[in-house]
Amino acid sequence: MDKDNILKEIKDLERHRKNLDSSVIDFEVLKDTYYTTPTSVRFCNALIVDAYKEIEIASKKIGELKTLLAFDNARQSGL
Repeated sequence: MDKDNILKEIKDLERHRKNLDSSVIDFEVLKDTYYTTPTSVRFCNALIVDAYKEIEIASKKIGELKTLLAFDNARQSGL
């Protein structure tokens, strides 16, 4: 994987993570404002948990890609 592809994937994952963060906030507002039945609250909580799982996966992948990029930079500089 070349440097440009790694940087593009990191940027895409960071954008995805940011969108998920916004979604979690939206779900929290919906849950607190509009969802009043136990079923709807459970549904909203499930969406929030799924979003947090995706955020964690994206964050882990970003970390792996940044490590790969750092390793590639060190290798190119002769370290």
